[in-house]
Amino acid sequence: IMADINAIADELAQDEQGAPILILQKDGDPYLAPDGSEVTITVLGTDSKAFRHAKEVTQRKLLRTRRTKLEPADLLDNRITHAAAAIVGWHGWVSGDQPFPFTPDNAKALLRAEHILEQVEAGIAGHADFFKRSSRS
Repeated sequence: IMADINAIADELAQDEQGAPILILQKDGDPYLAPDGSEVTITVLGTDSKAFRHAKEVTQRKLLRTRRTKLEPADLLDNRITHAAAAIVGWHGWVSGDQPFPFTPDNAKALLRAEHILEQVEAGIAGHADFFKRSSRS
């Protein structure tokens, strides 16, 4: 593959587009929405403005406080904050029998489930793969 600067610019632009990722339960089966469809979370990529901004805010905060040691809870909170910043929507989540609307706070609450956080992080990191797959079909 040629090192085409236009291709790189296209890849960076794709990171600003939402890509839906299927979310699996711990047993590997997909979560299902009330209508029987598979539950998804739509994410941006690692080069998106929202994701980079969240990381920069965290870095500035760490530099400002001059903390040299982070606790595991701090690391988890940072992971959740970064992942939540890259979520732009979702399909199928409910709370009891009511729709669970997408909001930044609801995203952070959902990401407290480690298996969901890991899948969202993988989706953010593998964001470009979604567009490669869809361009082949």
